[in-house]
Amino acid sequence: MRGSKWHGDAVDIPDEVRRILQCTKCWSFDLCERNQLSLQILQGDDPYVVYLEPPKPIEAEPRRTINNKILTPFPHQCLMTGHHLQCRRVITAAEMGVGKTLAAIMTMERAENPDHRDFWYVSTRSGLMATELELRLWRAGVIPLLFTYQQLVSTLQVDPEIRVPQLIIFDESAAIKNITAQRTQAAMFIAQRMRRECRDPYIIEMCGAPQPQSPVDWWTQAEVAAPGFLREGHPTKLEQRLSFSEVGHNGAYLKKVSWRDDTRKCDKCGTLRDEHDGDDHPWKPSKDEVTHLGHRLRGLVLTVRKADVVPWLPKKIYREITVKPNSGTLRAAKLIASSTLPVIQKLTHLRMLSDGFRYKISKTSQTKLCPSCLGEGSISDYDPEQDEIVPVTCPECHGANAVAVEQRTAEFMTCPKDDALKDCLDECEGHGRCVVYAGFTGSVDRCVNLAVADGWDVIRADGRGWHALGPRQGLLAKQNLLEAFQLNRRDHPKMVFIGQAGAAGTGITLNASEMIVYYSNDFDANHRIQSQARIDRIGSTGIVIVDLIHLESDRIVLDAIKRKINMQKIVLDASIFNRRPNDGIPSS
Repeated sequence: MRGSKWHGDAVDIPDEVRRILQCTKCWSFDLCERNQLSLQILQGDDPYVVYLEPPKPIEAEPRRTINNKILTPFPHQCLMTGHHLQCRRVITAAEMGVGKTLAAIMTMERAENPDHRDFWYVSTRSGLMATELELRLWRAGVIPLLFTYQQLVSTLQVDPEIRVPQLIIFDESAAIKNITAQRTQAAMFIAQRMRRECRDPYIIEMCGAPQPQSPVDWWTQAEVAAPGFLREGHPTKLEQRLSFSEVGHNGAYLKKVSWRDDTRKCDKCGTLRDEHDGDDHPWKPSKDEVTHLGHRLRGLVLTVRKADVVPWLPKKIYREITVKPNSGTLRAAKLIASSTLPVIQKLTHLRMLSDGFRYKISKTSQTKLCPSCLGEGSISDYDPEQDEIVPVTCPECHGANAVAVEQRTAEFMTCPKDDALKDCLDECEGHGRCVVYAGFTGSVDRCVNLAVADGWDVIRADGRGWHALGPRQGLLAKQNLLEAFQLNRRDHPKMVFIGQAGAAGTGITLNASEMIVYYSNDFDANHRIQSQARIDRIGSTGIVIVDLIHLESDRIVLDAIKRKINMQKIVLDASIFNRRPNDGIPSS
């Protein structure tokens, strides 16, 4: 148990109590939710036994949308709602575009609320924009309070004693995978208060997938919904179970070597059987702990695959357009590769070169407080002659107490990716919609300039916010940008959505377009999974995904993403209900 401590023999226990308890040792432990769960299980009362029963779908009537269409929820949406209502504290790992929002709406409309509390809905900024549209589209009978994750953090900082809701939905719950992040701590705090103050509350997490960099990312999501469902008390302990480790520098820590995701790997060293030399120890098969994690998550996690529930959706068509770099670009790439920069900086510079720009830092007339001396004009330094610490003039501001504010601007150069992107836009012109993602704000600006020059209305969505650009910019800026992209072809016959996958690749529906073009990628595989699902949704008429390849750095990033996505599929495949073996308690 967490915080357990032995205080020695309890000598003052009466003899009759000793005979009943058959124990004379005195222990103490922290009063936390995980320990309370352990006590309940020791007393024969497992609160998580509800997860052993497969979810039962609800019966749903046809619904009238805001467009006066009569639509009936799909069976898998009724199953997701049934899972929410039956278990109350769950994770819905449904692939993007299968209709999780409608399932959430039906859950809120049917949820018990004995104390007449509010319902809360937490998501990313772009996710909330799509949720507001869905609430109007489906004429939702219950309107929750909407929060971004940052707004949730701010709200709890201002009023930590706020009246908690009876139901909370964490959409895009992969955002709370990091246990030390403020948004994760806020989610844990509000969920803990709900379990303490509400009568059988609903804590529902919805994600298209956990972050694929590590199967350990499931731990925090499970802990928010159902503390103790995974017996490991910390993500580090779960990682130690799921991976092969070796002793790090000076034996101070364990370093992960690889995942336990293949029974052909040696149980001791993680080497594949065909590569094992057998000099130090004999080969012994290991347990596939990564797949077993999927089995352990069953009941808490309901996995919904798009191919299983909406098989009539168009198949994804993947295309790669490889463009040839010119001699100047190749020379610049060789100079960067042979430089003394750290590897990650080299790769970043090569990715920018592949996108045809570089960042230039220039000083402006504005000033800010010197970060080195904090406005003092001097710092403390060791003087070897005097053998003591003495104040010296700040080397950054030279005693001026302030430094100039730096401005980063992108300098563009010729890039053959532009011609490939223009060809893609020409291909989409008849349909009138296209989606483009790029890895840098400089790349986004480059794509925007090209699209505007070609007569397209543009929605730019990145870390700087959402903005309307193009020949009909004034008219577009007065509308809901997402609604204009999806529905308003009369006023905007040609419109392209251009953004960064990390800032505008989650929660929104862009299936008015049949093509996504990746001008460049970043290393986050979850950004790629989420962003390419923006057009792969119910109602899509075509799904074409194009990658532009210029330098070898583009290939390196794309291959790394593919490897991370494959690791994620191993866990998700094992957590589908209808593939369930009889493996006992979910948390085993």
